[in-house]
Amino acid sequence: MSKFKKILVLCFALLLILTSVCMANDIEPRTVTQDTEASPIANEEEENNNQPSIINSDLYTAGNSVTISDNYDGNAFVYGQEVTITGQINGDLFVAGNTINIEESAVIYGSVFAFANDLKLNGIVYDVYAYAQNFTLESNGIIQRDLRLLANTFNLNGIIARDAHVTANSIVLPENAEGLVEGNFNYTSVEEANIPEGAVLGEVNFTKTSGASPSVKQIVLSYINRFVNVFIYALVVVLFVTFFARNFADKLSNSLSKRYLASAGVGILATIFVPVVAVVLMLTAYLTYIGIALLTIYCLMLSITISILGIAVGNYLTHKMKNQTKLKFILLSLASVAVIWLLQIIPYVGSWISIFTVVFGFGLLLISIFGKKEIKTTTENNAENSTENN
Repeated sequence: MSKFKKILVLCFALLLILTSVCMANDIEPRTVTQDTEASPIANEEEENNNQPSIINSDLYTAGNSVTISDNYDGNAFVYGQEVTITGQINGDLFVAGNTINIEESAVIYGSVFAFANDLKLNGIVYDVYAYAQNFTLESNGIIQRDLRLLANTFNLNGIIARDAHVTANSIVLPENAEGLVEGNFNYTSVEEANIPEGAVLGEVNFTKTSGASPSVKQIVLSYINRFVNVFIYALVVVLFVTFFARNFADKLSNSLSKRYLASAGVGILATIFVPVVAVVLMLTAYLTYIGIALLTIYCLMLSITISILGIAVGNYLTHKMKNQTKLKFILLSLASVAVIWLLQIIPYVGSWISIFTVVFGFGLLLISIFGKKEIKTTTENNAENSTENN
């Protein structure tokens, strides 16, 4: 999975958490005339006696194959390999899965936030925010408001009552399509799509993207830009440690040389369980802000792991020299950061080195901050050795 997808997944997960109390009670449904022969909303009202009773709570569910056929007066948070929705949700739907099917009988009185490989929408929903490899709005599907989509392939057969904002490599509409998009159709693609006249009632706005591979110059400039950003961030951290927390650098180097196994173990456990604890806290009614604070601190610590590992190595090398100065410490720490970054961009093995840097650096940081066992710093050891030699 590319870094872009990982970032998108993370953003999607945060969206699930921070909007868990969002409801759609103030949204008015799209008007459907009573003399319409096949009104989806009217059909649902007529069959109300056959529908299960409304469950007055949010829905949290996950599994290999998930089917939602009940009616929920709340938001739904769903994850599964294959997700099928046939019931009614009187709130927002947050869903992630390989295959997602929103069937014709489904009605979602809120927004849909979806992340999927294949997503087919054949029911009635309000706003849609989706990332999918393949997205299909079926002929009976109705998006009552706006669509915001990032996809590889977009098949448009149903109705979008307001505007569509689409980024896709391939956009396909039926040849005889009429009135599918009642607002504006704004799309970005490699080439202009074949949109039949009358398929969009508003304006059609096309933005072309280049499908060509980046040049060598662009690749080199991209790497230089990334390195400069990492180097400046590391410089700030190294300078702070140098002038305000010099003993902390000694703790890091001692943890690196004497407690590396404990640091690795703590790093693995903390990387996995800290976000889980933060999510659990955020889902509670009284500890939400504590969970948000914990997750913020967690992300901040992960962002400086390459600097932490560079400081640990740089400080260790500094104490191996006879003349120990702040300048040597700064230069060796920054040089260590540069070497670690260069190792991270090596094809195939670079991603594993990046994972190691984050996990091990996080463990070093936690062990150095919270470690109960007192360890003599490298400076103290050198002073003792010098006294003994004298």
